Amino acid sequence: MNVVRSAGGRHNSDSYKAENENATSTHPISRPTCSITELMKKTNFSKEEIRHLYRTFKQDSPSGQVTKEQFASIFSTLFPTGECYRYAIFLFQNIDRSNTNIIRFEDLVTTFSLLVHGSIEARLGWIFDLYDINKDGIITRTELFQLVASIFQLIMPVGKLNYAPIMNAIQERTDELVDAWDIHGNGLVHKEDFLQYCLQSIKIDGWFNAKFYTSPGIDVSTNLDEWIEKYCLDADVFILVASAEATITGAEKKFLHNVAERLSNPNIFILMNRWDATDNEPEMVELVKQQHLDRGLEFLCDELNLCERKEATEHRMFFISAREALLNRNIDTSTLSKSGFNKGYKERLIEFNKFEHEFEKCISKTAVQTKFEQHTNRGKEIVILLNETISNIINKSQTIKQESSEKLIEMEEKNDFLEHELISITDLAKEKIRYVSEDIYKRVAQTLNDEIKRLYTLIEEFDRPFSSDRDQIRLYKQDLHYWVEERLGSNLQNRLHTALYNSLDIVHSEIKERVKSILSTSERKSLVDLIVPRSDFAISYRLDCSNLCSDFHEDIQFKFSLGLTSLWEHFVQSQNKSKYISSSLLNSSNDLLTKTNNLTALSSSKSGLVALGISALIWRSIGWKMVAIVGGFYGSFYLYERLMWTKKAQERAFKRQYADYASAKMKLIVDLTSGNASAQVQQELSMYFAQTIHYVAMEKDDTLDNIQETRNEINHLKSYIDKGKKIKKQIDKIDNELNQFSKQYLTVDSTNTAN
Repeated sequence: MNVVRSAGGRHNSDSYKAENENATSTHPISRPTCSITELMKKTNFSKEEIRHLYRTFKQDSPSGQVTKEQFASIFSTLFPTGECYRYAIFLFQNIDRSNTNIIRFEDLVTTFSLLVHGSIEARLGWIFDLYDINKDGIITRTELFQLVASIFQLIMPVGKLNYAPIMNAIQERTDELVDAWDIHGNGLVHKEDFLQYCLQSIKIDGWFNAKFYTSPGIDVSTNLDEWIEKYCLDADVFILVASAEATITGAEKKFLHNVAERLSNPNIFILMNRWDATDNEPEMVELVKQQHLDRGLEFLCDELNLCERKEATEHRMFFISAREALLNRNIDTSTLSKSGFNKGYKERLIEFNKFEHEFEKCISKTAVQTKFEQHTNRGKEIVILLNETISNIINKSQTIKQESSEKLIEMEEKNDFLEHELISITDLAKEKIRYVSEDIYKRVAQTLNDEIKRLYTLIEEFDRPFSSDRDQIRLYKQDLHYWVEERLGSNLQNRLHTALYNSLDIVHSEIKERVKSILSTSERKSLVDLIVPRSDFAISYRLDCSNLCSDFHEDIQFKFSLGLTSLWEHFVQSQNKSKYISSSLLNSSNDLLTKTNNLTALSSSKSGLVALGISALIWRSIGWKMVAIVGGFYGSFYLYERLMWTKKAQERAFKRQYADYASAKMKLIVDLTSGNASAQVQQELSMYFAQTIHYVAMEKDDTLDNIQETRNEINHLKSYIDKGKKIKKQIDKIDNELNQFSKQYLTVDSTNTAN
């Protein structure tokens, strides 16, 4: 729907500079600061548009500049019953960006260009600047209240703004806007927040996407045909809005003549707006009304030949006041006095309601006669196309569903196969790992026992200066601990390395080949081939000799082998090695050993007295010569052993004692060391198996995901098929309704009957 408004007469100058040069000398002239070419570049307006705007501007301001008072005076003509000064000043300040307190033509046309051709962000920015009265980049609640109040003043009767309901409505509207725009909740609206809110608001976006085409006396003859084809060929109704103080212009008549040539019998209404202004001259009302009516009837009936004069008088021309109609619908007039309405407003409201009724009636009738047949035929074409499309979709969905069902069966069988193979390969790997672990256990135990048997030989190879000093012996033992542990570990590594790694390689290869036989993609098989067992893997044989032999106490004091103490110790040791049949004999042996040890201690402490007694007995038994001979031999043997008890002898005794003690201790940890080595091998094989079997698990997970996706796809296809069938039923229903509608309203017989 197009609204054409009249704005008075036209000028015929070809240049806005020429207009300025021809201005009368009674006004101080302000010449334009830039050429029309420069303005075209700045504003995107055409030359004709700039010239027309300049002619209109010079009508109201021959001097070429507008002051605040002049701007407010011009603006007041739009709202004769309201108070528009405050809002006019706010607009003036937003147009006067240079703060010169005057508006030049360049300022005005630049503002028009921004509002017409500017981006949404630019137009929103201009609106923000209008609300930001002090231009500090922030809208306060007070500033917004002032602007909202000034807008209310435009339509409110003078003096009614302080009425309590009106003030409450202004405050509520202000609070609503601040709450919406104030993102930070501090009562201040920043420009970024305002733009963000407006750009994200569907409502604001809708406002800027709506287009209103008006013609305030502008001559659009340059591209009129293109404009009509673009915006008017699909219009049902054209409304020409004229002012009570003006008349229909030639440009408006030319436009509607062109519309009538392009469209057959267009529906045109003429609204004489602002008819409330005629109450100031009641004696001229009827005369003026008759003049407007005659001109309108002449245009509609004689020039355009659209209808008869009676029909045009009753149904095409209306004398209204849009301001009063808007005020009546937006304010609860039951609570206010009627001072906002001029005399005779009820008749004008009735006239406006009559126009709305005729408008709705015309829209309905035109829709049936001029558009519904085309739309119905188009609807039938769409129904046929939809029916074919839905049928194709259903058939294609059924085909894809069948293929997906077969694919689902295959994937489920593959999933069962992978599940079975996963269990099988896991059991096989466990069996292989167990077998290798047990084999390593036996090998380590046997090798360690062999090394324990030759421990004395290993210890003999230890070469370090020996001393009987207590501190030196402690250091000697520490070095010996480290030597034994290192050599034993090295010997075990050397003897077991080849067999160990051969066993590991065999298991690795079997696991890898079995996993690759399950995988279906060459990519994952390649990834399995890239899994390499640890090259630095080696069994750690931690014997911990320092803790194992921490209780070892050497005895390297000289002891004569034929001494009573040594002989008694040999006797006790031989007795301790015998086996006892019963526990009673074992207890008796323990008691005897205890007594013997006590006797040994006693004999050691009183060796001199015992030796004296024995010598006396021998002396009396065999004589002094024999005693001397035996004593010589005994003494010589004692002297020999005493002289041979050197550091080397002490070191040999120490090593022999250490070897005996360490052998006994190590025999106790053979099982522990073998089990530890077996556990390390088991862990290494388990890690390798976990790395390879991971790809089988991935294959299974992918299969499960594909199964779920296929099931979802089948469900969606079922849904599409069901929805398609429902849509086909709806399409058939719509087709029947279109046929009935066409038969009832669009055929020639039914149309004549309806008329």
